Amino acid sequence: MKRVIIEVEKGNKGCSHGHKAGQRMIFDGTRIIGDICIPALVGLYPILYTLRNDGKLSYADYDGKVRACCGDPDNTVFFKCWREVKDEEV
Repeated sequence: MKRVIIEVEKGNKGCSHGHKAGQRMIFDGTRIIGDICIPALVGLYPILYTLRNDGKLSYADYDGKVRACCGDPDNTVFFKCWREVKDEEV
């Protein structure tokens, strides 16, 4: 089962959920492993679903990593997401 890694790239001291740079979560298709706030998850879900199902996003960087942010205009947190690649897939 393919998994997608979600990493906080840039936190914000005003984030009410307390997201901090370097924090990681994993989306495995049925659950999130780790702690992510619902507003961020709602914004990221289309990206997570696409990456998990081998979709391509035109705004992904050359490594397939996608940058996105939560919807809080006053305390925006920036995330990067990418599909986990296992050795046998390379």
